[in-house]
Amino acid sequence: MFQVINGSDACAEQLLQASALLQQQWPGKTLDQRSEDMHRIIAKGLGANLPCILLLVEGVLECVGHVQVLPAAEQFEGKSAIVYSLVVSSGYRGKGLGRMLMDAVEKHCIEAGYCSVYLFTDDQELFYKKCGYNRSPKVSSLGSLSGKLTHSQLQNLESLFAKKSQTKSESLSSDSSIWMRKFVIESCEEYTTILSKSTMQSHIHDDLPQGLQASYIQIPWQRQIGPSCGLALLRMINRYFQTSSEKSILNKINFDEENLIEECQPLIDNVSNDPNQSLLQTAKDQGFTIEGEILSCKYLQTLSQSHYGHQSSVESLPSFESLETKINNHQVILLAYDRSPNNLPERIFESGSGQHPHWLMVVGTLSNGQIIGIHGMSESPLLCNWEFMKRSNESLNVQGMQNTYQGRELQLVDDDIELAGLCVTIKLALFDGF
Repeated sequence: MFQVINGSDACAEQLLQASALLQQQWPGKTLDQRSEDMHRIIAKGLGANLPCILLLVEGVLECVGHVQVLPAAEQFEGKSAIVYSLVVSSGYRGKGLGRMLMDAVEKHCIEAGYCSVYLFTDDQELFYKKCGYNRSPKVSSLGSLSGKLTHSQLQNLESLFAKKSQTKSESLSSDSSIWMRKFVIESCEEYTTILSKSTMQSHIHDDLPQGLQASYIQIPWQRQIGPSCGLALLRMINRYFQTSSEKSILNKINFDEENLIEECQPLIDNVSNDPNQSLLQTAKDQGFTIEGEILSCKYLQTLSQSHYGHQSSVESLPSFESLETKINNHQVILLAYDRSPNNLPERIFESGSGQHPHWLMVVGTLSNGQIIGIHGMSESPLLCNWEFMKRSNESLNVQGMQNTYQGRELQLVDDDIELAGLCVTIKLALFDGF
């Protein structure tokens, strides 16, 4: 009978066995040094979720497996963890016990609120692939400090820490090591309402011209997990349907006057309400994605329609006047644009442009030619000139992304036209203009 226990719950004999297992796998330290390291890590994790040590035990006392989990530097997808020193005793290999340890790692990370788990390997890529991991960029376990150091300084500091804690072979990746990642949480549970007259005013960068008007649909916002920006928008729309069972509201604001509200009957007949249905898994099953990235309007529209029952279509990018009509008719459009680090559209035609696609939902318009957009990377609504946004979309070069995102696996489509010049239109309500 095998079970995984936290190192803080292990007895002295089990910890000693785990230290001996590590020493056998990675020689270089005495058994006493290994034992001291293990007790130090366990003590550091008391009262916190990470770092932690998990042990695989058989029966009452015998420890036959070990894994260490540390917090990683904050990633765009949220809190991340790194797996180190996974080992199963040689006489117990080939029995699925390594998978059992990894399942326990992921369960611990999920309960602790971590979104992703990273690891590196020199010769076990196939094993981790079977566990659901994909190639990824390297990450650091030095927390927020890593963002303040150069690459060379970071490597030197990690080497110094490794010498004090573990042998190089188990704690530092080599040039030939393969870094891998798995998102253990598909989506956030919490939704936030982010658009109001006051927030709109605070995000309009120009002086408010007299008579400026805005029309927008208030969609519940949710932070994306991993590169799933398109999938996150579909979840937001589905949440909108779930919370708008009686009416669909279009907010019309004249910033010099009171708000006006139009109400319509939402299209909710075919909306999915099954919490057990995984949108990410549906996308994977249909061959649309690896980790959540969607690089085709056709793919996103298919998921919108088949998974959630939305009334949607793929269309050419509309003019601003047509876009205003769509918003007034309770429709939103989803399009990809070339995102810069501050979430705004990348400056067109600069070196490296066209290779950072990010999905945006246009939920409103301003009478000065700007759009109101929301996306999964920030609670702040994005306001941008529509013509500039269209140019950013049309500059996308999906096939060039392999050079930009080295070490990351992508589900590429055969033709750039799957994103550039196109959008997905989704109808939210019954309206005479449809």
